[in-house]
Amino acid sequence: MNGVRIATMHRVKGLEFNYMFLVGVNKNYLPLKSAIKSTDPVTKAEAITGERCLLYVALTRAKKEASISGYGQLSEFVAQ
Repeated sequence: MNGVRIATMHRVKGLEFNYMFLVGVNKNYLPLKSAIKSTDPVTKAEAITGERCLLYVALTRAKKEASISGYGQLSEFVAQ
């Protein structure tokens, strides 16, 4: 099917695309604040790992090329 598909990172699990564009990969959005709000350090570390894995899964859906973009301050997962 030709065209552009817009989906969440959760929605693309198990699918493949020639190109993936991850947009808005900014601080406070990845990792999602509400996903890592636990005060327990072990639970928080597991949640951060889960968010990092979600980014990895989204990026690996691309068969040819993947791009990440954002504005302002990028996510700690990609800013180096």
